[in-house]
Amino acid sequence: VPQSRIIYINLESAQYLSVKNDFDLQKLITERSQQIEGKIYFFFDEIQLVSHWERVINALRVDYDCDIYLTGSNSKLLSGELVTLLAGRYVSFEVLPFTFSEFVNLYQSLNLSIQELFQLYIKIGGMPPLHYFNGEEEPSFRYLNDIYNTVVVKDILEYNSIRDVGVFNRILLFCLDNVGQSFSANS
Repeated sequence: VPQSRIIYINLESAQYLSVKNDFDLQKLITERSQQIEGKIYFFFDEIQLVSHWERVINALRVDYDCDIYLTGSNSKLLSGELVTLLAGRYVSFEVLPFTFSEFVNLYQSLNLSIQELFQLYIKIGGMPPLHYFNGEEEPSFRYLNDIYNTVVVKDILEYNSIRDVGVFNRILLFCLDNVGQSFSANS
């Protein structure tokens, strides 16, 4: 695909801070796509930051010969309105953590023993973006903490309207500390 037919918009970028709603997004897309001939490939990163973005995505599907790729918060992307608008017209891709075997292949340049690699895998896990930190623990932990705060604080708490964040965090941390252990509300 020629680069000239790709439109990539990362809505977390300072370049797009003024894009707040569906009208702003539609205007931006119209400006960026005017000179493009043929099929257009739209990539939207963190699309949920734009209010009523679902309308624009559905209109793109109808008005353009295009492929559309969206990334963002799961709870927002799977909203009822979007699922209704795009029913049967989308494919979802899950990005899973690396297996230990994939982790070993990725980190072999660190020249660590298999036991050291296993310890590193246990410590930082296999989330794909972690490879940018080249096995360094501090930036890896910062990244993982950001994921925790995004997924737990923003997605789970907001989506489920949980008000007592402290209790929720204590329960979640207890569950994380006791993975593989049997426990109940009484234990």
